[in-house]
Amino acid sequence: MKLKAKVETFAFNVRRGSFLRNKTLSMDLDMVYNDEKHLLTIPEQDVSINNDDLKIGGEFKFAPDASDYKLSIRAPSILYKNALTLLSSHVTKRLKIYSVKNPVDVRATLRGKLKGGGEPYIDAFWAVDDNEITMAG
Repeated sequence: MKLKAKVETFAFNVRRGSFLRNKTLSMDLDMVYNDEKHLLTIPEQDVSINNDDLKIGGEFKFAPDASDYKLSIRAPSILYKNALTLLSSHVTKRLKIYSVKNPVDVRATLRGKLKGGGEPYIDAFWAVDDNEITMAG
C-alpha cells in the first residue's frame, strides 16, 4: 500500500514532546496481521521522512493480555541536524549542543507497551566516521 502522510505529532508521553512533529512521510507500506497471535508485523522497509531515507520495521501485539511493541529504525546516512528534528523536544534539547558536519549512521530500537502508559525503552546508536563534531558554548 502506497502511503504519503503528514505527521503532525507522534508521542508516547505528550508532556515530554512529540517525535516526527510536522513531518511528511512516504513509503510503500507492507504489513501482516496474524489473528491468532494478535500480532501486527511490519517488515523492515524503506521510508522517506522529509526526503531523508530511513528503514523502519517492527511488531505490535494487540492481545487482550499483552500490548508489547518493538520498533526498529535505521538511517545509514543522515545529517545530524536532520536526525534531531525527528526526535522529541525532550531529547533534542540535550543533543542540540553538538553539531556534526557530515552524515552519520543512526540506529534505534524502541520497546514498550501500547496499554498502560509508561515511557518507551529507547536504545540508540550513532556511528560517526571521518567527521567533525563541535560543541556549542
